[in-house]
Amino acid sequence: MASQTASFQLSIRPVPRKHDAETLPQLIGRINEERGHFRNITEDSLQAEIEVRDAEAGEDVTIDEAPSSAEDVEARRKEIYAARAELLKYVGSVR
Repeated sequence: MASQTASFQLSIRPVPRKHDAETLPQLIGRINEERGHFRNITEDSLQAEIEVRDAEAGEDVTIDEAPSSAEDVEARRKEIYAARAELLKYVGSVR
């Protein structure tokens, strides 16, 4: 009696949840399709684009750059580091 082994592929990616609108890899892929690579995007160009969009919408938006306390600064720093870590995890896989 010969034994047969079945080979199959198993995805190690998490199953997308229905309430997730768009995952980070999907978002990066969509941005690459719409605008091209991130290399050409600068903070100044994004700020100009935001100002144009706000002017077209008739909104006067001011950004408060100063956090209110040291706790807010630390919380924001942790949030930014977590987002950066997630972004770096997926940037290499999207091409």
